[in-house]
Amino acid sequence: MATELRVKTPFEATESISGRKRQIVPEEVVTADLFQLGPVSTIEVDMTFFLVDSSTFRSCCDPIQRGIWGR
Repeated sequence: MATELRVKTPFEATESISGRKRQIVPEEVVTADLFQLGPVSTIEVDMTFFLVDSSTFRSCCDPIQRGIWGR
């Protein structure tokens, strides 16, 4: 299940198709499946998929807590 996360520490991610690097910055919101297994996680930013080291990703982002109505 996809979860929105707020970035708290900057990190670099690689676009899954082109290999282009992108700096993900604090306060940016990314979407990811928190149940991904393996050393690399896929995240979505601005409707584009990026690959990032799983341990880096997990330490740099916090899930956004939503209320019962999704706000």
